[in-house]
Amino acid sequence: MRKGAFGIPLYEIALVVVVAGIVLGALKWRVDYLLEQAEKVAVEVTVMNMRSGLRLEKARRIAIGQSLDDLAGVNPLMFLEAPLVGECSKKLQETSKTIKSGKWSCGRDKNEAVYIPQRQRHLKMRQEGVDKRLMWQTRLTDHDGKVVEVVLMTPYQWF
Repeated sequence: MRKGAFGIPLYEIALVVVVAGIVLGALKWRVDYLLEQAEKVAVEVTVMNMRSGLRLEKARRIAIGQSLDDLAGVNPLMFLEAPLVGECSKKLQETSKTIKSGKWSCGRDKNEAVYIPQRQRHLKMRQEGVDKRLMWQTRLTDHDGKVVEVVLMTPYQWF
């Protein structure tokens, strides 16, 4: 080393920048992967909550002697305690034409719960040529009209 030469050589700085870039790139990829998994879990939990709300409503109706027939066709979002209680708001119906990703919304028929994922890298729709729009409806699932369930209308595989 020469007398009076101080500092870090340029090749060491370049090496640090390259290593940092590789580490940050791998970290970003992993964070995106985990965020997509978290979104999938959030959707699954919301659907489980819709199904639980439907079960509670069915139990309430059975206890007071009401029919279950009119539950078919009700938007599954109505069975959530929050954030949507009661009918789909007019604002929500208006925005259902341009549903934002990452938000639950009422479908075109108002009896569908619709979700468009923000992260769709690992989402595959079972039907080709279909938008990545996940939809659920409340339907009668037997011929007697006694079983009402929240049913997935757009089959998909996520991960």
